[in-house]
Amino acid sequence: MGKNIFYFFGTLAVATAMSQLTIAQNVNQTSDIFSPTTTQMAALTNVQKPMNIIANSVNSSPIEQNNVTQDAIYSLAGNFAAFFAETSRAARSENLSSPETIATSIDHSSYYTRPEIIDGSKAFAAIVATRNQNFVFGISKMAQEVGANNLVQILKYNPSWVRNIEGYAEAKSYAANSLETVFNKIDTSSQTILQSSYDIQKYKWSQLPQDKERHLLEVDASLEKPLVYSDINGDMFNNSGSDKIIINDRIMASAVMMQLKDNSSALETLSLGSGKPCAKRAFLNVKMCLAASRYPYEHTYCLAKHAYSETNACSIEALK
Repeated sequence: MGKNIFYFFGTLAVATAMSQLTIAQNVNQTSDIFSPTTTQMAALTNVQKPMNIIANSVNSSPIEQNNVTQDAIYSLAGNFAAFFAETSRAARSENLSSPETIATSIDHSSYYTRPEIIDGSKAFAAIVATRNQNFVFGISKMAQEVGANNLVQILKYNPSWVRNIEGYAEAKSYAANSLETVFNKIDTSSQTILQSSYDIQKYKWSQLPQDKERHLLEVDASLEKPLVYSDINGDMFNNSGSDKIIINDRIMASAVMMQLKDNSSALETLSLGSGKPCAKRAFLNVKMCLAASRYPYEHTYCLAKHAYSETNACSIEALK
């Protein structure tokens, strides 16, 4: 039986256009990275009522017309933190020691195959970027030069303009390396669980048939449970790595908006929900895997391969 453990798996298979900005044509004709000229800045100033572009643009930002608090962004990132915590929990030896402990993990696995988990990775990246002091200084400096409201409008129209802000590269690297750390730890947990599919076969309990219908019902029910976020902990931050995780400039622009306290624009710029199709596939693959399995050692495969590794890959893709 052990030799054929995975045989049965073979069949499983923008920004909004801003007509008020007279710089639009200039941007399209040159590149997506530009430094505003005096004429362009005059046009930008006309987008909203005139303001003193030197006065306290960050600490007392004029952008207070939204009802979204920064807590909402941190809660979204907390969904990603909850996924990270769950994969670590499920991979501990005591949680791979019986049909009951494995059932606890697999029955709740669909809870983590949601687009909110993927969106959480974007929010987390934006939060990490705002922890880089050079980037924070660069945001403050740029906001004083062009005005906080105008800076937000520029970035909403052209997120890649964020590259003009001092500290951008450092902050993006910090976010990429922190994400790489978390993704690697999730992958390590997934590999531990996957290996257990072989290791636990020496125990008789691993080959006791399970109630397939009950597990399928539990997985469906788990998808509907209210999300409960976890705190972002220090293990999720890392300033060194390979920078192999690609982060879209929309996320970096969102970080700027967070720093300027325009949280509604920050959430909008994150393009929430872009990972929904991928999350749906992960969920369906978990169900198909469970429908084709009977034993606990097969359930660990479904858990590692689809609920965890696949959702992890969805997040990595959504960040690009």
